[in-house]
Amino acid sequence: MPFLEDVALDTAADAYVQNSMWVEYEMATDQGALHIRGSTDPVICTEAGDPLLPTEIKTKRSLTQFDQADPTPDRRHKAQLHAYLHGLDQTVSHSLDMGLVIYVDRTQHDLLPVCVEFDSEFWTETVIDWAADQTTYRLSDELPPADPEQQWGCEYCSYRQRCGRDDDPFADTPATGVLPLTSYPRHAVVEALEAEGGADALTPTLAYQYPDLAAEAETDVYPWTCALCGEEYAWDWNELEWDGNPANPPMCPACTSGHWFAELAEGTPLWEDGLHE
Repeated sequence: MPFLEDVALDTAADAYVQNSMWVEYEMATDQGALHIRGSTDPVICTEAGDPLLPTEIKTKRSLTQFDQADPTPDRRHKAQLHAYLHGLDQTVSHSLDMGLVIYVDRTQHDLLPVCVEFDSEFWTETVIDWAADQTTYRLSDELPPADPEQQWGCEYCSYRQRCGRDDDPFADTPATGVLPLTSYPRHAVVEALEAEGGADALTPTLAYQYPDLAAEAETDVYPWTCALCGEEYAWDWNELEWDGNPANPPMCPACTSGHWFAELAEGTPLWEDGLHE
């Protein structure tokens, strides 16, 4: 904050630091309308609350990778700041064509501010084209090609388990099966249940997502299992107090009462012989 406050004073006499600003707008593309929305990092604003200088704060293990005399921001961070600039520019009468990417060393807490000017060519040919392509895959329920710009990009992808780029033991689940703690489109679940040799039961995640499918007499639901104590719990046992979020599976009540904390796991058809004989 002291650094940002100094930047605000250098920007305008009455400027101040606002914690964040909401950005939301639509753009027309060859693939259809894109709806972009999100929240910025701190923004230097006028006394009236109009944005002057949006920022994007990113932490790094080290800042030695940058040319200290002429640092260049990471391409993805530049793209994110461009999305803020384009949206906020539509809300003010003055031109908003510059932002600040601030890199922070996680160990030393050193700061490296990098000025980013809005680049129309970069915005059109890189950011918009990428966003339009990803939206097309999403609307058609298709997975985009597994070719991230950087290999570590898979670590942030919620589909990494489905394409086999994950260390979990179910990464190689056949296409006819379903993965534990993973949501699927309804049509894909129905197809998996109806396919010959496909899924013969729902995971608790899918049962919570589609309770009507779980209520059908011919559809079984695998129970939750605790790898620590071996207890099993029916998927709809209300004492689990689960909100259905696959990223936060419920805790084992038996272990919790004994002051141990263990997350429950889901079974799948792939694991049937080993866990549910």
